[in-house]
Amino acid sequence: VNALKTGNAIILAPSPKGAVPLARLIDYIHAEFDKCNIDKKLVQMVPIPPSKAKTSQLMAGADMLVVTGSQSNVRAAYSSGTPAIGVGAGN
Repeated sequence: VNALKTGNAIILAPSPKGAVPLARLIDYIHAEFDKCNIDKKLVQMVPIPPSKAKTSQLMAGADMLVVTGSQSNVRAAYSSGTPAIGVGAGN
């Protein structure tokens, strides 16, 4: 929400199991954006099926990372070369 409030885009990289539900949620978000005349590109997701390669590519090209999930996800973000804020599982 804070990224959107400041006009920054969010690109999500879910686990493979979470890709379909996340895609549905993004459809709902985009429907609300349409009502408010907001650009849908502000909330995106890596193409289905998500993969570690796609996520690594995204991390390398982003300006800032906010990463949750497993410790391996957080470590990957910290070693990506992109400024990152990471928190572990349970968030």
